[in-house]
Amino acid sequence: MKTTKTNNNRPILYLRIGHIYANIWDRCIKDNTFYSVTFGSRYRDKDGNWQSTENYKTEDLLVLAKLVDQVHTKILELQTL
Repeated sequence: MKTTKTNNNRPILYLRIGHIYANIWDRCIKDNTFYSVTFGSRYRDKDGNWQSTENYKTEDLLVLAKLVDQVHTKILELQTL
């Protein structure tokens, strides 16, 4: 049985490259743990407030791909615990 600490509807892991980020979530069902991922991008609006989006510019795609690779590696590590 593989288990990870579930933190009250909070991601178990946060990864970031620049302004692109990923949250790794776990979900335990019976004796199995499943992982899911959400991706986002942070930016400042015209008033200087931080905002999040799930839309990416062309120049973000390679960074997003690198982050996806890192997330994949982390999930594989979690599955082997």
